[in-house]
Amino acid sequence: MKNTKGNLESLFNPKSIAMVGVSKTPGKLGYEVMNNLLKCGFRGPIYPISHRYSEVQDIRSYKSVLDVTDEIDLAVVSAPESYVPKILEELGAKGVRSAIILSGRRMSPLREAISEVSRKHGMRILGPSSLGVYYPKNRINVSPVPLNSGGRGIALISESKTLGISMIDFGISEGLEFSAVVGTGGKADIEEEDLLSYLSEDDDTKSIMIHMETLGDQKKFMESVREALKRKPIIIVTGSAEIRRKLEPLRKEIPITNDFIAAFDIAAAFLGKEIRGKRALVVSNSSGAGNLLVESLENTSLEIPNLSDASIDDMRIFMPEGSFHRNPLDLTPEASPEIFRGILESSMNSSEIDLIILIYCGTNPICLEKLQTMLLEMRDLMDKPVIPVFLGGDLSREVARRLRRDGIPSYVNIANVGKALDFAARYFESH
Repeated sequence: MKNTKGNLESLFNPKSIAMVGVSKTPGKLGYEVMNNLLKCGFRGPIYPISHRYSEVQDIRSYKSVLDVTDEIDLAVVSAPESYVPKILEELGAKGVRSAIILSGRRMSPLREAISEVSRKHGMRILGPSSLGVYYPKNRINVSPVPLNSGGRGIALISESKTLGISMIDFGISEGLEFSAVVGTGGKADIEEEDLLSYLSEDDDTKSIMIHMETLGDQKKFMESVREALKRKPIIIVTGSAEIRRKLEPLRKEIPITNDFIAAFDIAAAFLGKEIRGKRALVVSNSSGAGNLLVESLENTSLEIPNLSDASIDDMRIFMPEGSFHRNPLDLTPEASPEIFRGILESSMNSSEIDLIILIYCGTNPICLEKLQTMLLEMRDLMDKPVIPVFLGGDLSREVARRLRRDGIPSYVNIANVGKALDFAARYFESH
C-alpha cells in the first residue's frame, strides 16, 4: 500500500518549507499563508520563492526552488494556476518530498499535472485548491486561516476550501479546538484514506471529521475508515446523496450527516471522560427540559433506568420540595448549583448509572458561573462523565464554550445530545 504514515511525515513534520508565490500585499493568498506560518512559530528554515521580490517579511527570497542549496521537505504553492505545472516540475527536480497546491479549482486540469509529477518523482501532493494544512503540534499553519494556538480535539479533513473555513470558524465559536486541519481539494494525489492513516495515530486527536463531496475508490475508503476507527472515532459530513448511499454499510459504525453543526456536537462528546455504559441519570431544574432530553434519546442505545429506593434516598436530602423523585429527576426551578452538586456527589459511586446528564434552564449569571466552577471541580472527583446542557441565551452559550475548552462536553442544542452521546457510548463499547 503506497499510503503510509511515513510518507506523509514531510507534510505534517517538515524540517524546511518553501513558500512559492509569496506576496507582500496583505489580503493576498501568498501573503496571508506565509504570515500565518510565521505567527505559528515554525522552527525550521522558510524559503520564500518569488520572481518579484528579493526578500519577503525580512526573509531572503529566491526566484526558484532550484536556487535553494538546502533540501526542502515541503513546498506550499499559491502562485497563479497557469504557473503551477512548471513549478511542479521544478519541485520534482529539486527533490521536494511533499507539496500543497492552494491554487486552482478542484476539477482543474492541474489534477493531471499533479498526478504525473507525483508518479514521476514520488512526491506526495495535496490539491489542487487545497485549504492547506494546520498542525499545531509541529507549529505549522500553511492555510489562509489565522490559527496559531495548539489544540487537542478535532482533526478536520475538508474537500471544500470555503466550507472548510466556515467549519473552522464555527467550531472555534463553539469552544472546540483543532488538532489538525487538512484541505484535500481536488484530491489529485493525497486522498482521505491517506490522511486517516496518519491522523488516526495522532495523540492530540480526539476525533476525525471528514467533509467530502466526491468519493474515489469506495472499497478502499471504507477499509481505511474501519481501520482508523480502531484508534479514533470518525464523523462524515456530506451533501451528496450518492455518497451517503455508497457509504450506507458504514452507517451502523459512524455518523454520516449533511449537518455540520450536528457533527460538531457529536465530536464534542469525545472531549472528556470516556462514556463506558449506556445508563444515564438525567437531572434538571425543569420537567419540560427533562422531557425534551428524553425525547432526544429515543431511538438511541442510551437508557434512562429506574433508580432503586436506596439511590433515591441518598439523593432525597438534596432535593427541594416538589421535586420528582424518579429518573429523570426534576429538581424544580429552586435547584441551585449547590443542590446539583449534592446530587452529583450522592450518585458518583452508584452502580446503577454510567453517566449523568445535567440540564440547567436559566439566565442567572451568578448561578451559571457557579455551575461552571462546580462542574470543573467535580470533574476531578468523579469517574463518571457528567454532560451539562445549558438552555438559554448568550450567557448559557458562553459557559458551554468555556467548559468545552476545559475538556467537558457541553451542549446548548438539546436535540443533538442524544445522537452525540449515543455514538460515543457505542464507540467506546466496541473499541
